[in-house]
Amino acid sequence: MNTYLNFKWTVSRGRETYGYNICTVKDTRRETNHRCNGGGYDMQGTSFALWLMATYPDRLASMNREGFYGIREYQGKIHLDGACGLSSMKRIAEAIGLTLDETYTRNGLQGIHVTDTREA
Repeated sequence: MNTYLNFKWTVSRGRETYGYNICTVKDTRRETNHRCNGGGYDMQGTSFALWLMATYPDRLASMNREGFYGIREYQGKIHLDGACGLSSMKRIAEAIGLTLDETYTRNGLQGIHVTDTREA
């Protein structure tokens, strides 16, 4: 099954977070959003990790985690640390059977086409 993850950048206008950057990943097939706020290079990795944990928890739980950076078990659940970088999260996604094809604009990464190779 194919889906497209669109990265969107905005700025918070919230009372406690006014001025913070917001990175949102929108899953166009499932119509879900996963976002983080703050700053730094790790925001795309964090938003992508949130999407992976919400969409494929069973596959993440059953995978061999040895040799992967940014994945651990915490209180009986698998947790991905997107702050380890988008490249680490992409390696984990590929290990659970996803094929990723990135799209770029002149401003950087725009989105990721995701193909699930294990789904019929």
